[in-house]
Amino acid sequence: KGQFNQMPTDLAVQWSVMLHFGHALAPYLPKSHSRWASWLSPSNLVFGTKVQSNEIVDSIVSKIVLYFDAAEKAANDVITMLKEKGFSKPNENHVMQQLPNDGKVPLFLMNVAVKILLHGTKCTTPTKNTMRVTEHEKKVSCVEPLFHLDARRLREQKFQVEPIESFGAWGYSDSYFVLNFRRDGTKFVSMKGMRYSISGKEIPGLVNFIEQELQVDITPNSITLPPVPELNGVPDSDLTPEEFSQIACTINNDRNRISNNIVDRARHGTGHTQHDMFNLRSGSIKIRLPDVVVWPKNEEELSSIISIATQRNWCVIPFGGGTNVTHANHCPEKVTDTRRMISVDMKLMNQILWVNEEDGLAHVEAGITGLHLIEQMNKRGFTIGHEPDSYEFSTLGGWIATKASGMKQNKYGNIEDIVKEVRVVGAKFNLAQEHKLNKVSFGRVSTGVDLKSLMLGSEGCLGIIASAVIKI
Repeated sequence: KGQFNQMPTDLAVQWSVMLHFGHALAPYLPKSHSRWASWLSPSNLVFGTKVQSNEIVDSIVSKIVLYFDAAEKAANDVITMLKEKGFSKPNENHVMQQLPNDGKVPLFLMNVAVKILLHGTKCTTPTKNTMRVTEHEKKVSCVEPLFHLDARRLREQKFQVEPIESFGAWGYSDSYFVLNFRRDGTKFVSMKGMRYSISGKEIPGLVNFIEQELQVDITPNSITLPPVPELNGVPDSDLTPEEFSQIACTINNDRNRISNNIVDRARHGTGHTQHDMFNLRSGSIKIRLPDVVVWPKNEEELSSIISIATQRNWCVIPFGGGTNVTHANHCPEKVTDTRRMISVDMKLMNQILWVNEEDGLAHVEAGITGLHLIEQMNKRGFTIGHEPDSYEFSTLGGWIATKASGMKQNKYGNIEDIVKEVRVVGAKFNLAQEHKLNKVSFGRVSTGVDLKSLMLGSEGCLGIIASAVIKI
């Protein structure tokens, strides 16, 4: 009281103060809000503890309770709305997507309210060592406490970073097989990383299978190919500094999104055939590579890149996930085509532009990977029904341009059955179907050439697919 003459006026600071003293305020909450009390503090002093009434504290608690009630009402309204639309068991992520973000109720409170309403009677009862609870509280203590009693139980915060793809091999750089020996001399492998269900587990029969089938002896003393080769002998880019700067201007001079580095050029000039991967791993690249790689992040930048390429008579090659097994990213040899080769990597154009849940439609940028698209749709309670073997790396635009098929095609169809419309950036103009209404798609048109059919299997020849409307 002697240190603070008045409460802070900033709402964010007020909530920070409330959370800091949550363990002290929890015992003052009414029994009707016991789940909120267990969230604020799991202390054994909360439940059944007699607290002395205090006018100032009661005033603060009454205002906090109003926010708790508002959070529960907002969450309950969304859950009811989703159930009326046919989602019998909406998950947390789906509900959070629909909650209002008008600033009236903090989102972190609504997140707690969602957990309370969805899982309030399905939670594990706390152990005697962590919390003393009444029979009533055993049914409702589901929300993970804001602060744990034991500091050692605090979980390490994991910062999500973009996973790094292996160079010259399928998969991610953090996931690979390691050869091990048991004391009796037998060999087994295990997978590093934490990405897959087999990660960290022994795979006892794999070494024996490979040795028998390929008639080889796998030993740790013999490294066939280096993990990161030196790409010696690769010709330099033909692009002049002036031309490089002209392309950089199309992406707002962001030099982090343009590269003539040998490694970038080598990866974007190859795919995932055994031939391509051997060449990358051995460093013996004999094919022509792109002169430059550029990463647009929206349709306007993509259009600018193609526009300057058209003016200067350069060849533009779209790049999705680079998982093709048909040498589709190989540049034509100079004896056939003397133009500059510009590789346009689409991975930064990876946004979901809109979702129409009633009609089961989504408008998605073409650079999104299958893994990201599936995760984002799952959060909303949907699936796309298209999962080729390469879905972790391949992109929506690549699926359309190669007319891809997936493992669930018997139920959901191939990519031509899933795509409704496409937006294409061409050499002289952009192509798309226009609508008077938002977030809609034509079921069928008879007014000329079907743009979707034109682009399916086009392999980048007629333009670059910028985005597509798909069924979900």
